[in-house]
Amino acid sequence: MLKLESITPAGLHPQLLAGFVRHQPVTEAWRGEHADWRLQPATFTEEWDDATLADIVASDFRPCLEGDGAVWLLRDEGGVQAFAALCRPRFGSRQQYVQLMQLHVSQPWRGQGLGRRLLAAAVDQAREWGASHLYASAHSSRESAAFYFATGWVPAAEPRTDQVEKEPCDLQLEYALPQQY
Repeated sequence: MLKLESITPAGLHPQLLAGFVRHQPVTEAWRGEHADWRLQPATFTEEWDDATLADIVASDFRPCLEGDGAVWLLRDEGGVQAFAALCRPRFGSRQQYVQLMQLHVSQPWRGQGLGRRLLAAAVDQAREWGASHLYASAHSSRESAAFYFATGWVPAAEPRTDQVEKEPCDLQLEYALPQQY
């Protein structure tokens, strides 16, 4: 069983994600105007090299943590097998959102519930911060979107212009935090 661990800025280093396998052959992706998406043929393979993995640590994890955000890893003796980053500044017309900046599972580990474990950690943290929704600019492949849709994500009511401009093919999604009982 992989252990969920929070990481601090002191634990960041360029090789933190070395060995993580971001291999995703894509044959279909959601395309179209916001919330009016259609599944379309799209053939490409998403691969990350060591430089991309190091950039995630430097350009996503570090600023997220320095802004009082959170980063979680699921790892074993082979390294990090899944990770998520939640950025703290709230935004939206009611300050309802915090951004789930990253949520990825290494290719050999997909379909084993790791994404749901990371999502649960993000939900708990977002609730502590006073948010009512998570926000994600999510990969539009059929497979990635299937995870988000299956876990209750819907088109964002307030898409972030900066995210749309940065990743025009991504799906801008939101997730209403479940009520605690």
